[in-house]
Amino acid sequence: MNPIVISPAAIAAETDPIGIGAGTAPPGSYVLCVNLDAPTSMTIGAHGTAVLPAGGYAYVGSAFGSNGLGRVDRHRRVAMGIHDVTHWHIDYLISHQNASLTAIVVAPGADIECAIASSLLSRSPLLAHSVHSLRSGAPA
Repeated sequence: MNPIVISPAAIAAETDPIGIGAGTAPPGSYVLCVNLDAPTSMTIGAHGTAVLPAGGYAYVGSAFGSNGLGRVDRHRRVAMGIHDVTHWHIDYLISHQNASLTAIVVAPGADIECAIASSLLSRSPLLAHSVHSLRSGAPA
């Protein structure tokens, strides 16, 4: 399994190499790469307010349902303001005016969400703290 880095623009143009934009993507795991331009206070659903420092964030997910990695296009549309339904915690971050979705890393056919998340968390205490903040509403 070789991960593939895809730009949000390629998905929007339906030119990404695995068919996310075209709606023909296989199932797999993915990482949303997000940049937060400035320290930001935001409400995370019913969890309350979290303050996140400026910097890079990674959201790890998997998509093994009927639409496979097509789920990533929904995240892209939320980040672009095209789809305004906040369903997952990440929606509150990617839809914020200070945030931008910079890239998506996909692993087609690989069920490795937990392995990726564990690896990222073991390398970055700040990331682990920020993930906790998103889940609990605790200050970062």
